[in-house]
Amino acid sequence: MTTTDEIRRANELLLQTAARLAQENDRVPAGVALRSFSRAVRMARLAGCPAGQLPVEAERVARQMLALRSEVPRPRQG
Repeated sequence: MTTTDEIRRANELLLQTAARLAQENDRVPAGVALRSFSRAVRMARLAGCPAGQLPVEAERVARQMLALRSEVPRPRQG
């Protein structure tokens, strides 16, 4: 069973990781990086990832999502 302290620590790490991803990824707007991380957290939770591993797993998945996004050519608007 997960303790309150473990959940609190995981939440702190999730916030720190989200901020770091938004700051590090200059290829995409910060909102895109944060939405990708949010989706990654949700996917990890649905997969049953324990609270202690959640920040690490979500960061890994979010980085994959952002890497794929930066490889896809964008249609021109205009």
